[in-house]
Amino acid sequence: MVGVSRLINSGGSSAEHMLRRALPSSSRPACLLNYGPFTDSSPRPNASRVIAAPPPQTNVDPNHRKLWTTLAHAHRPCFSHCKQNRTFASPPARPSSTAETENAGVQRSSQADLERPASTPRRNSEQPTPSTLANLQAVAPGVLASAAVAKGGFLMAGAVSPYVGGVSGIPCAILLGMAANNAAAGLPGARPFLAALQPGLGVCTKGVLQAGIVCVGAKLSLAEVAALGAQGVPVVMASVGAGLVFVPMLGRYLGLPPKLSSLVAAGTSICGVTAITAVAPVIKASEREVSLAVANVVAFGTLSMLALPTAAHYLLGGDSAAAGMLLGVGVHDTSQVMGAAVAYKEMFADEIALKVAALTKLTRNLLLAAAVPGIA
Repeated sequence: MVGVSRLINSGGSSAEHMLRRALPSSSRPACLLNYGPFTDSSPRPNASRVIAAPPPQTNVDPNHRKLWTTLAHAHRPCFSHCKQNRTFASPPARPSSTAETENAGVQRSSQADLERPASTPRRNSEQPTPSTLANLQAVAPGVLASAAVAKGGFLMAGAVSPYVGGVSGIPCAILLGMAANNAAAGLPGARPFLAALQPGLGVCTKGVLQAGIVCVGAKLSLAEVAALGAQGVPVVMASVGAGLVFVPMLGRYLGLPPKLSSLVAAGTSICGVTAITAVAPVIKASEREVSLAVANVVAFGTLSMLALPTAAHYLLGGDSAAAGMLLGVGVHDTSQVMGAAVAYKEMFADEIALKVAALTKLTRNLLLAAAVPGIA
């Protein structure tokens, strides 16, 4: 046994030949049983036919079986044709050093890069996605239309002011927008055009308008809030209390449903559409009642925004604080109050009225949390 192992270790075709002579034909390994002796110029066999396990004979000498195992795991020269292709059923060799490990990782990364489809290039995170571009294209028409109407309103106010006195561009822009909308609605085929403007108009009426309100609040100092806001608290409490009590009574007198009267009272007394949407689920109002209340608040709030600045200035003798309080409690929605206050500032160059109106309206909004349980 030892002599055969030494002979095999010497390598060469002579070792293969001597191994064939030393082992019986019934006990030879599969690679020697199926193939003849090999030389450097001999063709290599199919690797799939070479196996490392011994054949399943029952009359195999234990010494021969041990020799097969030794040869299979050591890859001796008699199996030189198998060693080059790694055809034995042995686990893959692990890298013996850190450099080999890094090389193996680089090879796997290179193989993964080669297998990656060429049709899916890497996208830069800074580039706008198709959804972002689609959203911008959807809102652009409405935003541009709003800007054009606003600019037209201020140009109209500048043209009319020399003849009728100071006129603000805000009411002119509102009237111009209403006229343009009604005129376009009567044209044939204008419905798709108006529908395309809705996303941008929604952005302007919510995001841009609310951002403007925040900017007005940012201009107020804590001293101004303490001084001007304290004056408006009694007026706000009296106004909200009177609205919540007398509007439902007036609704019952006119034969309106109780829930509709409650919605109108909340919208008129506190903060317009926001109060209506907050009270509606509590009293379980129907969709029709909510729509009627919102239409009432929007219609009368718009009329108040257009007419009240001029009326407040002449009725109150130009008192800035009183005019600001009247605008803050007399106009329904927050955006409408700010529109009326800015119009008053432009017409009469009065910054104090704008600040008082903003603080008064914010004080009204704070009473929403206390008014909802009372209405319910």
